[in-house]
Parts: sequence; C-alpha cells; structure tokens
Amino acid sequence: MASSSKVDPSALCATAATNSEVAGFMSELPVAQSMTRVAGDLVDLVSGSACRFVGDVLDGVARSLADELSTHSERLVAAAERYRRADEDLGRRLRMTDCHSVSPP
Repeated sequence: MASSSKVDPSALCATAATNSEVAGFMSELPVAQSMTRVAGDLVDLVSGSACRFVGDVLDGVARSLADELSTHSERLVAAAERYRRADEDLGRRLRMTDCHSVSPP
C-alpha cells in the first residue's frame, strides 16, 4: 500500500521561523573576536597566530551556516506558499465542476 504524503504549510512556516532565529543567533556569534582576544595574550607564541587563524575559520563557518539556514528558511516559506496556492486553485477548480452532472460508470 502506498503511503500518503501530507504537507502542513503552517509547520513549514514554523520551521522556517526557527531556522531564521538560529541563523540570526549564529550570525551574531563573536567567535573571531573571542579567538583574537585569546591570541592577544599569546602574541609571541605560535599558538597566538593559530588562534587568530582558527577564529577566522570558525567565523567563516558560522557565517556560512547562518547563510544556509536563511536560504533554507526562505525556501520553506516559498514551498508553503506554493502549496497553499495549489490547494486553493484545486479547490476552486473542484467547486467549478458540477459533480451532479457526471454519471457513474
């Protein structure tokens, strides 16, 4: 038996909102600043430059993840809207069909 697929546009929008919140949080993480502060205490050591490097890398990763979450959020909202429009269109078409004029086979 084939399983049915159910789409809940409200759930898609709720997930999109959560993704946006997480993306906002991640974009504000002070990773590079924290690592730079640590590197400042280790100026004359190789580990100081390593801390700066790691800070830059982690900062870039956090930005990339935040961007990806934002894009995913936008796509979820767009999918929910397309589903709603398709549902409304199908409902309109079904209402326009006079079911009483169709005789059973």
